[in-house]
Amino acid sequence: MNLEEYRSLPEVTQLGLLHACAVYLAKRRQGKFYIHLYQLEGFYIELCFEPDNPKMKKLVCFDSTDLIEPYLDKISLSNLLI
Repeated sequence: MNLEEYRSLPEVTQLGLLHACAVYLAKRRQGKFYIHLYQLEGFYIELCFEPDNPKMKKLVCFDSTDLIEPYLDKISLSNLLI
């Protein structure tokens, strides 16, 4: 599946694939929102929500590695080291 195919799916299907198949990478906070970053096949997905309301507020998907910069200091590479 590529990014455009994922974007064309209904939101409920996107969320199902996110929870079933995506790899969780990191989280960050922006204002009052928590944003979790996932990777699915060749693209990334951000899931945004408020801490007091775990219902999703926004789902953003992209394939640009430039947009993962806010997470780079939060991603641990220790599991990749031998």
